[in-house]
Amino acid sequence: MPRILLVNGNTNQVLTEHMTIVARAYALADTEVVGTTAGFGASFVVSRADEVVAAHAVLDAVDRYDGPFDAVLVAISLDCAVPALRERLEVPVLGMTEAACRVAKMVGTQVGFVTAGSASLGQYQERIEAYGMRYRLGAFRSVDLSAQDAYAHPAQTVDLINAVVDDLVRETDCDVVVPLGAAFTGLHRALQERLNVSVLDGLTCGVSLLESMLRLNVSNTHH
Repeated sequence: MPRILLVNGNTNQVLTEHMTIVARAYALADTEVVGTTAGFGASFVVSRADEVVAAHAVLDAVDRYDGPFDAVLVAISLDCAVPALRERLEVPVLGMTEAACRVAKMVGTQVGFVTAGSASLGQYQERIEAYGMRYRLGAFRSVDLSAQDAYAHPAQTVDLINAVVDDLVRETDCDVVVPLGAAFTGLHRALQERLNVSVLDGLTCGVSLLESMLRLNVSNTHH
């Protein structure tokens, strides 16, 4: 049975439990998903300083995990420490935003991204362009909501994202939307029911891609 280690780079243990439940719901029956949480840093990573600390915390969390695993899913939307983990580990490693971008390239032509607040927009844009999305990048939009509030009030969050995406689709050629943020995990199904574009969840994309890599017996060549 393949085991995916889900690493939350935020220090919010409740969020880790939520993401692990969502990941297990989308995983194949023979895939085990186990979660672990950063031992230090921010409850919800926002700033560049938070991001630097989170990268260290993700590395530390993987080092401290006492058990076997066959792949690592970095479950923080800034994909903190992914290159460093690939350098250190032999197993496949994937960040949730990278996973959403890889799938978005296959299912659409122009991709819109939605964030909780605007504080991390610069970091997200740099990361997404690094994934080769510059010419697929339709637009960024943010909802006037902190990550903490987005996680605490999912129904309100869905309403706000829906309104933002309605405007985004009218104003651009976006045919795929990616909500960016661990706090948005699992909301894609409710959004998909109300929108006429594909909505991708980075965490569930990551689980599916890692399962495919494991079944293809793809090893990590970055170490």
